[in-house]
Amino acid sequence: MLAGEILRLGARRHPGKTALICGDRALGYGALDALANRIANALLARGIAKGQTIAAMSRNLPDYVALHFASARIGSLLVNMMPAYAPDEIAVILNHTGARLILVEAEFQDKIAGVRDRCPDLRDVVTIGEAGIGGAVPLEKFITGAPDTHPDIALSVDDPYAMTFTGGTTGRPKGALVSHRARFVSSWTTALEHEVSSADTIGVLTPLYHAMGM
Repeated sequence: MLAGEILRLGARRHPGKTALICGDRALGYGALDALANRIANALLARGIAKGQTIAAMSRNLPDYVALHFASARIGSLLVNMMPAYAPDEIAVILNHTGARLILVEAEFQDKIAGVRDRCPDLRDVVTIGEAGIGGAVPLEKFITGAPDTHPDIALSVDDPYAMTFTGGTTGRPKGALVSHRARFVSSWTTALEHEVSSADTIGVLTPLYHAMGM
């Protein structure tokens, strides 16, 4: 199964059921699915095609979750970055992966602004929350006018889906690549082993930029 289908099938079965609660914000499966589609179509309109790389730097927020599924639906590679990274680490990762766009929580946008002139492939900085540093654009503005229809992109379960960087304590961070198939198997086995049911509410404490959080 493709990673982007996990949310789409849930939204088809239970569009009004609460999918995410973050502070005073709650999104149903239908609303989260629509947001993921809008982000996906906005990325396509900006020229982000299958096989190209985007990045994210954020704490656990609904928009970050939506980006995971949006990226999966267009076949781009999502690079997950820790907000704790130092400027040199950020520049190395963005340049190594050739990331063309990054979604960053507003609190950390100054880090991206500080290295943007060192990252020639980085064309767009999109923020969750307030923007204004170095030409960053708020997510709401970025997706304005984008349709909430599911993008029609031919994908394979063996296509790369995401990259999470490991290590860095004894050298530069190293990227670990996962496919759609690997992400689905990981999610499915976790649900089985922990006996997760539709009646459960799960607290996600592990950061989404970490493999366990995803």
